Amino acid sequence: MVKTHVLYVEPNTFYMKKLILLALFITLGLRLNAQSVIFTLITPPCDSNGIVVATFSGISTPFIVGWEVIDNGYWYSFYFPSDTITTGTTDTLRGFEGGTVYLHVYHDSSFGFLLTDSASFAPPFAVTVTATDGVCPALGTMNATVIGGTGPFSRRDHK
Repeated sequence: MVKTHVLYVEPNTFYMKKLILLALFITLGLRLNAQSVIFTLITPPCDSNGIVVATFSGISTPFIVGWEVIDNGYWYSFYFPSDTITTGTTDTLRGFEGGTVYLHVYHDSSFGFLLTDSASFAPPFAVTVTATDGVCPALGTMNATVIGGTGPFSRRDHK
């Protein structure tokens, strides 16, 4: 006589719950990362005439855009709210002087963030100055080095 044994295995709900939770996080992560902005420097900053365009994707209109501009760690311009976008996918910052632009996108007047992003654009040139003190009767020295920009450069001494 042949005996057969039936093996019954309880379903392991622990792993099933973990997989469902993982699928939920992946879905939420894809939803949150679907909103993006691309910054384009249209006109390089020179004499405060720079133009930066932000192109949005994954955001439904209407939404509110706020710009911040920070140069060398100092906040110097804050355009808030800059515009309410009702149609289209772009917003433009004019009068840009160089530095880092921060863009904040809100869905409505409750100012719940949809998106915050930033981009850095160098100013047209920078000047580094080194100096040595003069000890009587010898005079001191000063050197200025221009980094970037297009020469020729000129200087003017102030007494």
